Order: sequence, then C-alpha cells, then structure tokens
Amino acid sequence: MPLSWKDLFDSAGVITFTGWPLLAERVPERDAEVPARATRAGTVCLGKTNLVEFALGALGINPSFGTPENPFDKATPRCPGGSTAGGAVSGGLAPAAIGSDLGGSVRVPASWNGLVGLKTTVGLAPVDGALPLAPSLDSVGPLTRDVADLEGATLTGSRFLVATTIVEDNVAGGVVTVFESAPVRTRTRGREPGSGGRCRNSPRSRRS
Repeated sequence: MPLSWKDLFDSAGVITFTGWPLLAERVPERDAEVPARATRAGTVCLGKTNLVEFALGALGINPSFGTPENPFDKATPRCPGGSTAGGAVSGGLAPAAIGSDLGGSVRVPASWNGLVGLKTTVGLAPVDGALPLAPSLDSVGPLTRDVADLEGATLTGSRFLVATTIVEDNVAGGVVTVFESAPVRTRTRGREPGSGGRCRNSPRSRRS
C-alpha cells in the first residue's frame, strides 16, 4: 500500500519542518516510529505532504509554503481543512495518507474533501518522532477515499459516546440523518454473539 505522510513525521535524511519556516532546514537522522513500522510491514512512502504551519489551525492554509488545493471547486479556491489538508488523497495523488489529529486535523480535511478520516485513541499508535503540538493529546490517524479502505479493522469490544448537545445545531438535515444512523451501523459491525452492543452512557451522551 503506497501512503503519503503528513510532514511532521520524521524521515531520515529528508527535511521535515511541519510547514514552519523556522524549521525549513531540519533534517532528522531517523524515521518516526509509525512510518518505520509501516515500511517494515511493506508499505511504500510516496512522499510528504504540506500542512498548516506547526499543525496549528483548522483551515489548511499555509502562507509560507503554499496552501494545498481543495479539488472540489476549480473556479474558486477553497480551504482544504487543517491541519493535515487532505494529505494528497483528495487530489488523487495517494490512495491513503497518514496524518495527525488533536482537535480535528484529520477529521476536518476528511469532511471538507469528501474523504474518510479517523482520529484514533491517543496512545494507540506511537507519536515518537512526530513533531508534537500537544503530546498528551496528539494521535495518529488515516485519511482514505472510502471506509472500505479500512477493511480488516474491527470494532469488537470498542465503546463509543455519542454527543447529543451542540453537535446537531444548525446542521443540514441530510448530515443529521447520516450522523444518527452511524451508531446503528457501528453497533452491527462491533457486536459479539450474546453482546448487547451498547457502550457506556453519560449525562451528555446517548447510548450507541
């Protein structure tokens, strides 16, 4: 599987500068842990992709090194979403990309570019060798064109909380419908025989 990598994952001998001019000549001596593991597993690194300066921002804009294109409107430039900014998947240059997510850096560009993005649980994948924004909150996450590209992952044993407050405020009806149907599909994929398929509830969430 060929992958593109957000340019905050260290690559040995290759400039890795997080889209930030002050680090424009930074050359790591070793690969970050996640791309190193991916290489050992047989993936191919297609290249590094631009991002918001120091991964700090949700729009995907980088005035210093250029803003990646949002391909859905060729006539009017539109933000690609940050900070991962589509990871070259939206333009068809890569079938999948690896980014990072703290407050939406994978999920925002996924939404704005018609992609699938996942913020994984913090600590599930190591962030060693990835330039940190907030080490206790950063997580590694994929961007793909279709949920089927994540085939092989399992939800069995997972528990989710579904927000019921401001999440659906001022949202288009079609989006709400898809959002509310997601827990049903998730429960079906993750249920074990004899399991109720529910997750813990809280005052600010509903069971899924």
